[in-house]
Amino acid sequence: MADFDPFIKKEKAPGYGSLDESEVDLEENNEISQLESGLAGIASGVLKIPEGFVSLGAELMDYSGITENSAARVEQVFDKINVFEEVAQEKATGRILEALVQIGVPATAGAKIATKLATKHYKQRKLELM
Repeated sequence: MADFDPFIKKEKAPGYGSLDESEVDLEENNEISQLESGLAGIASGVLKIPEGFVSLGAELMDYSGITENSAARVEQVFDKINVFEEVAQEKATGRILEALVQIGVPATAGAKIATKLATKHYKQRKLELM
């Protein structure tokens, strides 16, 4: 039986690939799965909810002349905070879930608040009519 040491680098022997790390592209087989993109989309959507509120305030301040470029600075800060956005944008699943979370969560909260206010109003109105 021949001695075989897997840690010894072979010099372009027939049947052996190159073991030189400089020739290997590590990013080549690093494709993002649908599940990974979807989960990143959910996380990114959650982070984009406060970004929307802060960004709107900054844009209004820029528009009114109170500040200059505060909206751009807010965008830069949230780009550093939201590390999931790039992964979420890789696949359609991530983009769709990001949008659904970003829009759906505040809309659901708003609907609950509106329902409570409407219920109070109708109960009060009903008592006034009696």
